[in-house]
Amino acid sequence: MRTFSTKTMISLALTGLLFTAAAAQADYGYRDVAPQDKIDLCVAAIAEQANYEDANYVRHEVESKSRATIGYTLNISTQVYEEADGQLIREYRTMCAVSKRPEPVSFRIRETR
Repeated sequence: MRTFSTKTMISLALTGLLFTAAAAQADYGYRDVAPQDKIDLCVAAIAEQANYEDANYVRHEVESKSRATIGYTLNISTQVYEEADGQLIREYRTMCAVSKRPEPVSFRIRETR
């Protein structure tokens, strides 16, 4: 019967943990920031529902979070500025979840101003 020393067992256990962590990291297939085409997809969905009437300028601020199960969650703040004097006339907050599918998985928009 063989017996292994404590150092050998700890070394083997730590090596196994290292390989397990590396494999788990490699399996996670999404970058930190959503690809531009997915951001454009959500901005187009906002344009379908938001009121851009009398707008001279529309600004979108995008915050991206990667999600292992669905892809990305985008929190988008949209400001609509008036044509005449450049004043903010409307503002929207949007949550848009995207994956590899060609349409958003989830989409919620609300006017805040």
